Amino acid sequence: MASGRSETTFVCCIEAGPLEPLSLRLAESIRRHAGRFSQARIIACQPRFGAPLAKATRARLEELGAEHVWLHRPRRRDWYHYLNKAEALVQLQPGITTDWVTFLDSDILIGGEPGEIVGDDIDFAAAAPDDGIVGSTGPGHPLDAMWLRYIASVGVSPERVPMIEEYNTRKEIRLYFNSGLFSYRVSTGFADVYRDTVHKALTDQLGFPYHFEHYTDQVVLGLVALKMDLRWRRLSYGYNLAVDRSATELPDDLMRQAVVLHYHKALERNPQSLFERLGVTHPQIAAWLAEMGGAVDPRSLPAKAFGEALRVARGVPRKLYRRGVRLQGGEKRSAAA
Repeated sequence: MASGRSETTFVCCIEAGPLEPLSLRLAESIRRHAGRFSQARIIACQPRFGAPLAKATRARLEELGAEHVWLHRPRRRDWYHYLNKAEALVQLQPGITTDWVTFLDSDILIGGEPGEIVGDDIDFAAAAPDDGIVGSTGPGHPLDAMWLRYIASVGVSPERVPMIEEYNTRKEIRLYFNSGLFSYRVSTGFADVYRDTVHKALTDQLGFPYHFEHYTDQVVLGLVALKMDLRWRRLSYGYNLAVDRSATELPDDLMRQAVVLHYHKALERNPQSLFERLGVTHPQIAAWLAEMGGAVDPRSLPAKAFGEALRVARGVPRKLYRRGVRLQGGEKRSAAA
C-alpha cells in the first residue's frame, strides 16, 4: 500500500496548438482535485522543435505553479510523436528530486486523489488499456505474432509475460498498459531503459496492421517493467478511464469510479456531450469544464501554417517507416498513402 509519504513529480508534454488548453486543464485539475498530490511539482515540457507556446498559455502555467521546460531533444525520429514522452523523461531526469515521476497525457483530468500511483512496495504502476485495440489474447490471436516480435525486441521470454484483464470487455490479454498515465520510481533507471527500448522497437521496424508504429510506446511499457524485474502494480479501472463514451457504453456506476479521466478528443469535437455526461457522475468537474468551454487552438494563422508545414515534413519519414514495418510472418507491408 502507498505510505502517503512518497512524492511524485507530474510530467506532461505540451506543444503549440491543441495541446495548450488541454495541458492547462490537466494542471488545474491536479491543483483542484489531487488531494495530497495537489501541490506536487508539475513540469509541462515542450519536447521537440516547434512554434513557441502562446503568451497566455505560459502565463497561466506560471499562475498554476507549473514549470514550462523547452527541451531540445535529438531530432532523430521526431516524426513519432509518442517518442516525446520517453525522450522528455530522460532529459528531465537530472533535475528530478522526488522519489517518483508520474507521466500524464495532456487529454487527462484528475478527478480525485490518485493514491495508487505511488507505493512503498512497488516500483512501477500503470493501468490496463480500455479496449485492447492491439492487445493479444495469446497464441492463435491474429496479432500475437506481432506481440512476439515486440517481446523478442525487448528481450524477455514469452513465458515471462503474464496475462492482464483489460477493463472494457474483461478479456485476458498479454501484459499491456496504457501509456496515458504511468508512474515509476526514479532510482530504478526506468526512463533510460524505456527510451532505449522504444528506439530499438522502431529500429526493428515493428508495428501492427492498420496502426503500424502508433502503439509502440504502450506495447513496450509493461514489457520494460518485466525486463527490469520491477515490482509493478496494475492500477484500478478508474485510473485511466476513457470517459468520452455514452452511458450505454460506460454505465454511470463505472463512470463514477473514474479518478483519472481520459477524455481523448471530446473537448475539441463534442464538448457539450462530455459536459452532460460528466454532469451525472462528476458534477463539480462538469461545471468547472463547462465554464471554460471547449478546447480552442490558440495559435495565430501563421503559427498554424508553420505547424502544418512541420506535420507534412514529419509525415515523409513516417510514411517511409511504415513501408518497412514487419508484420505477421516477417513480411513487410506498405503503408497506405
